[in-house]
Amino acid sequence: ELSKNISSTMGQNREGSTAAIRSALKIDATQFAGDACLDLGLLPSAVRGNDGLEAMYATLKTFMNGTTHALHINVFDADTLKDAQKNPQKYKDLQIRVCGWNVLWNNIEKSEQDGFIRQAESLV
Repeated sequence: ELSKNISSTMGQNREGSTAAIRSALKIDATQFAGDACLDLGLLPSAVRGNDGLEAMYATLKTFMNGTTHALHINVFDADTLKDAQKNPQKYKDLQIRVCGWNVLWNNIEKSEQDGFIRQAESLV
């Protein structure tokens, strides 16, 4: 599977979101006319509570200090996405980010859902 935008190839982000951002910031995004987007997946535990809020703030601040133009963040875990796939009626309002748009989970094809599940399984 190819990487999306300037994100790492699925399963290759072994050091977490801060490392992914630092890698993306090494690219001079001014050469890409607004097309240098970083797709970032985070586990819900990473943004929970005051510590999570502070971590999210630090993540966004790190990103905004660089030259990259767009950041798409999905906060999900594989178990929730698998359950949503099996029980769509329980997750009518579940949304994910796809190419800059919020999309209802139940409106995307199973193959795309499987891709997001694989992404969630690879989060560190």
